[in-house]
Amino acid sequence: MQMLGRMVLGMVSLLGSSALASLPVVSAAQTARGGCAYSIKVLEDVDPIPYPRPFYRITLESSVLTPATCTLQPQSFEIQTSRVLPQVAIQSSAEGIVVAYSYGEPIRTLGDFTHISVRSLDPSTLGTLRGAGLGSAWVPENGGAGGPGGVSLSALSIQGPYVEVSGTFTGNSLTEEPAGIPWPYPIWQGHEFVASYANFFTSTTAPILGTQACASLPPVLTVNGGSPLALECVKGGTYSDPGAQAVDGCGNPLVVHAYNTGADSSGPGPLLSYEGEYPVSYATWNHAGSVNVTRTVVVDDTTAPSLSLLGPSSMVHTCNTPWKDPGVTATDACYGNLTPQVSRTGEVNAWAVGVYTLTYSVTDAGGNSAAPVTRTVQVVNCPW
Repeated sequence: MQMLGRMVLGMVSLLGSSALASLPVVSAAQTARGGCAYSIKVLEDVDPIPYPRPFYRITLESSVLTPATCTLQPQSFEIQTSRVLPQVAIQSSAEGIVVAYSYGEPIRTLGDFTHISVRSLDPSTLGTLRGAGLGSAWVPENGGAGGPGGVSLSALSIQGPYVEVSGTFTGNSLTEEPAGIPWPYPIWQGHEFVASYANFFTSTTAPILGTQACASLPPVLTVNGGSPLALECVKGGTYSDPGAQAVDGCGNPLVVHAYNTGADSSGPGPLLSYEGEYPVSYATWNHAGSVNVTRTVVVDDTTAPSLSLLGPSSMVHTCNTPWKDPGVTATDACYGNLTPQVSRTGEVNAWAVGVYTLTYSVTDAGGNSAAPVTRTVQVVNCPW
């Protein structure tokens, strides 16, 4: 008898759209795109075997709203059956059309064993471009055999490149179908979920399963190296920006746009040859919002100049002849040649016998002083 019932149901499912049109609609959802209307409907039929009980048929339909922009041939056909009342949803955007629906059957003593199907549709034919599914299970803590659970659909949304499906489940675990992970599946806390499919219309990336609609969360932008970023002043130095990273609310990377790094057209970037504070800005954005962060680059001279004697540090000079200082040389990593800024204390009397000490010192514009250097000059052999 059960086999006969399946044969009868199979025959009914092959009936044309006129037979489907005679069935009552118990729920439906609609959307419009490009002057065309699209709908998903739940029709109530009867399964007579082994006794009369509800049997639901999920159908897709398309029609023309604006002939000037919609050129499709209207379609109407069944895509799924269910012995449990389905929930259905349909959404459209510039990227495409998505439907989601639940389906399944009751299992005696265990409750409803239901799944969710998510499909991207061809706008012209309503054919499936991408299919995905969600299912629930009871997973014993000891990793045993477990059992089936049920999934219910609450909402479907398109968030930029994301498709998000939310709902509830009766088991203690939720996975995509077919499951991409081995048994036993991870055990969840709670019974609400959001499945976020990144780039649903262009890829087959597995969904991010969680309890929050991550695709609607704003981006997060983090600068590498922190801010403020302290760098040493170096004459002729070139700034190399550490960059920044950005992710969307689901943790997927986003493009970061940088300004005034020296490698973009918005500015020369921090000048390492000159002390000061320089702003470097970063921005990222997506459908959920935008974020702007500015890094302050502090170029500071903290290195003392280099000061060296020219000639010996100890000299002997014959009295009664002029003495000429060989001088010193001073260089600074930030300010370059500081020799003209060197100061000297002490004098040499070339006409009086004695030992004279000269001290040289220099301080750069950043306030850094070189270690002083000294020279001793001994004047000898005066004729008087």
